[in-house]
Amino acid sequence: MRKLLIVLLCSIIVLSACNPTLAITEVKSVPKDLQETLNVLGMEDYVQMINNGEKRSYIVINTKDTVTVSVESKEDAIVINIDEVENQNDEVIKQHIYKLTVDANYEYIYLYKNGEQIPFNIVGAKEWQKEIAATERTEQPTDRNAKVTDRNSGDGKQGLIDG
Repeated sequence: MRKLLIVLLCSIIVLSACNPTLAITEVKSVPKDLQETLNVLGMEDYVQMINNGEKRSYIVINTKDTVTVSVESKEDAIVINIDEVENQNDEVIKQHIYKLTVDANYEYIYLYKNGEQIPFNIVGAKEWQKEIAATERTEQPTDRNAKVTDRNSGDGKQGLIDG
């Protein structure tokens, strides 16, 4: 009986150590390649998702308000909740950068701001910056919305661009 208990306990420890968990953490030090991508994208869009292809993505929120972000899984979906509280003393827009670590393959990602579902303004990969920079040098759109429209599929759905 004791051997069985020890084997069961060891199995639980090994299995729990092998499975990374779904998590979202605030980034204190922004990696150089991510910062270069963010410099190209700018701060005009409220929320951006930059995928690095290693079961990790960065969620960037551009706002002057105070934000708290949490994540949970529901069946085959990731649910990201942004709770935003108005900051009347600050008029400067800040970038709040979070690292999303995924523990499994999910079909969908849902984004909520203060309980209301919202879309990502931009979804892309870090390698995307080279493509954007080349496009901006050759095609000079008249406004920021022209660049955003070019990245969407036209059907209202955000598409992930693989590098």
